[in-house]
Amino acid sequence: VDGLEFALERSGGVGIGGMAAVSRLGTLVRTGENAWLSSGGLRYAGLDKNGLNRIEHVLEHTVPDASKPIHSVFSDPRNQVLGLVDEAWGSAARVPIPNNHGAFVTPLGRDVGTAGENAVKIVVRPGTNEVITAFPIKWP
Repeated sequence: VDGLEFALERSGGVGIGGMAAVSRLGTLVRTGENAWLSSGGLRYAGLDKNGLNRIEHVLEHTVPDASKPIHSVFSDPRNQVLGLVDEAWGSAARVPIPNNHGAFVTPLGRDVGTAGENAVKIVVRPGTNEVITAFPIKWP
């Protein structure tokens, strides 16, 4: 995964049980084939319907995609997006979206998207920390 090597390189080495000693949000530890755990406690595992792993899927929101009618783009550099998602997941401001199990929004009080989005929407498998997707949105 582009940028993954950077995150692992910055992880500070190997700690207990072979897990990287993480020192910053967005750092990833590979836990299996197409599976990673972020320093913020999010698990990225499996593939989406297009065959992308979940990290690649989230990072698709770092570039515009004119083929999609709705597609928001993070304003942070690609190598900082997973850290931003970790920040949003760990924030006390994170709120569940009613009637949308597994979906959360975290307003961050600053622009995080290229069109003035000020929050991150994270969708996980209900009741887990397994990321399905994450992208910038305007809130409220």
